[in-house]
Amino acid sequence: MAYPAILLCHSCQVETGETTGSKDAWQVPSATKTFTTVSCRFFATKGSLKQLEPGELVVRGQGVILPAGTTVSEGKQIIGLSPGYTETYRVIGTPRQAMVQNEISHIVCDLEVVT
Repeated sequence: MAYPAILLCHSCQVETGETTGSKDAWQVPSATKTFTTVSCRFFATKGSLKQLEPGELVVRGQGVILPAGTTVSEGKQIIGLSPGYTETYRVIGTPRQAMVQNEISHIVCDLEVVT
Protein backbone atom coordinates (compact mmCIF):
# COMPACT_ATOMS: atom_id res chain seq x y z
CA MET A 1 0.00 0.00 0.00
CA ALA A 2 1.69 3.17 -1.20
CA TYR A 3 1.66 6.41 0.76
CA PRO A 4 -1.39 8.41 -0.45
CA ALA A 5 -0.30 10.85 -3.16
CA ILE A 6 -2.63 13.55 -1.82
CA LEU A 7 -0.53 13.67 1.37
CA LEU A 8 2.63 14.41 -0.64
CA CYS A 9 1.67 18.09 -0.79
CA HIS A 10 5.17 19.56 -1.41
CA SER A 11 7.71 19.11 -4.18
CA CYS A 12 11.48 18.87 -4.19
CA GLN A 13 14.43 17.96 -6.35
CA VAL A 14 16.41 14.90 -5.25
CA GLU A 15 20.07 14.53 -6.27
CA THR A 16 20.36 11.42 -8.43
CA GLY A 17 24.00 11.52 -9.49
CA GLU A 18 26.71 13.50 -11.23
CA THR A 19 27.78 14.04 -14.81
CA THR A 20 31.24 15.07 -15.92
CA GLY A 21 31.32 18.49 -17.54
CA SER A 22 33.97 20.48 -19.33
CA LYS A 23 37.59 20.64 -18.19
CA ASP A 24 39.11 23.67 -16.52
CA ALA A 25 42.49 25.28 -17.27
CA TRP A 26 44.29 22.42 -15.44
CA GLN A 27 42.36 19.77 -17.44
CA VAL A 28 40.33 18.73 -14.39
CA PRO A 29 36.75 17.84 -15.35
CA SER A 30 34.01 19.63 -13.43
CA ALA A 31 31.18 17.56 -11.97
CA THR A 32 27.58 18.67 -12.41
CA LYS A 33 24.94 17.22 -10.09
CA THR A 34 21.75 15.85 -11.65
CA PHE A 35 18.36 16.12 -9.95
CA THR A 36 14.89 14.59 -10.32
CA THR A 37 11.74 16.44 -9.25
CA VAL A 38 9.34 14.42 -7.03
CA SER A 39 6.32 15.04 -4.82
CA CYS A 40 7.17 14.92 -1.13
CA ARG A 41 6.12 16.07 2.33
CA PHE A 42 8.40 18.11 4.59
CA PHE A 43 7.93 17.91 8.36
CA ALA A 44 9.59 18.97 11.62
CA THR A 45 11.17 16.11 13.54
CA LYS A 46 10.72 15.61 17.27
CA GLY A 47 12.77 17.99 19.34
CA SER A 48 15.70 17.11 21.55
CA LEU A 49 17.03 19.09 24.49
CA LYS A 50 20.42 20.77 24.29
CA GLN A 51 22.03 21.98 27.50
CA LEU A 52 23.26 25.57 27.33
CA GLU A 53 24.58 27.81 30.12
CA PRO A 54 21.37 29.87 30.44
CA GLY A 55 19.17 26.74 30.30
CA GLU A 56 17.81 24.09 27.99
CA LEU A 57 17.09 24.69 24.32
CA VAL A 58 14.73 22.56 22.24
CA VAL A 59 16.42 21.67 18.96
CA ARG A 60 14.17 20.53 16.12
CA GLY A 61 15.30 19.00 12.88
CA GLN A 62 13.76 18.77 9.44
CA GLY A 63 12.62 15.66 7.63
CA VAL A 64 11.03 14.66 4.34
CA ILE A 65 8.79 11.83 3.18
CA LEU A 66 9.48 10.63 -0.37
CA PRO A 67 7.49 8.20 -2.53
CA ALA A 68 8.54 4.54 -2.59
CA GLY A 69 11.02 3.91 -5.37
CA THR A 70 12.83 7.23 -4.99
CA THR A 71 16.60 6.71 -5.06
CA VAL A 72 18.21 8.59 -2.19
CA SER A 73 21.16 7.97 0.11
CA GLU A 74 23.07 9.62 2.93
CA GLY A 75 24.87 12.82 1.89
CA LYS A 76 22.71 13.49 -1.19
CA GLN A 77 21.11 16.92 -1.61
CA ILE A 78 17.42 17.71 -1.64
CA ILE A 79 16.25 21.12 -2.86
CA GLY A 80 12.85 22.23 -1.57
CA LEU A 81 10.60 23.84 -4.19
CA SER A 82 7.52 24.58 -2.05
CA PRO A 83 6.95 27.86 -0.17
CA GLY A 84 8.34 27.62 3.35
CA TYR A 85 10.81 24.90 2.37
CA THR A 86 12.89 26.59 -0.34
CA GLU A 87 16.23 25.55 1.12
CA THR A 88 18.95 23.16 0.06
CA TYR A 89 19.14 20.22 2.45
CA ARG A 90 21.53 17.29 2.91
CA VAL A 91 20.30 13.82 3.87
CA ILE A 92 21.79 12.83 7.22
CA GLY A 93 21.77 9.24 8.35
CA THR A 94 20.39 6.33 6.38
CA PRO A 95 16.98 6.87 4.74
CA ARG A 96 14.33 4.61 6.30
CA GLN A 97 11.83 2.60 4.27
CA ALA A 98 8.38 2.43 5.84
CA MET A 99 6.57 -0.87 5.27
CA VAL A 100 2.79 -1.33 5.10
CA GLN A 101 1.32 -4.78 4.40
CA ASN A 102 4.73 -6.19 3.37
CA GLU A 103 5.19 -3.43 0.79
CA ILE A 104 7.39 -0.32 0.89
CA SER A 105 4.99 2.58 1.45
CA HIS A 106 7.40 5.53 1.48
CA ILE A 107 10.91 6.66 2.41
CA VAL A 108 11.67 8.91 5.39
CA CYS A 109 14.86 11.03 5.48
CA ASP A 110 16.32 13.26 8.17
CA LEU A 111 17.69 16.52 6.76
CA GLU A 112 20.06 19.32 7.66
CA VAL A 113 20.02 22.73 5.99
CA VAL A 114 22.99 23.40 3.70
CA THR A 115 22.01 26.91 2.49
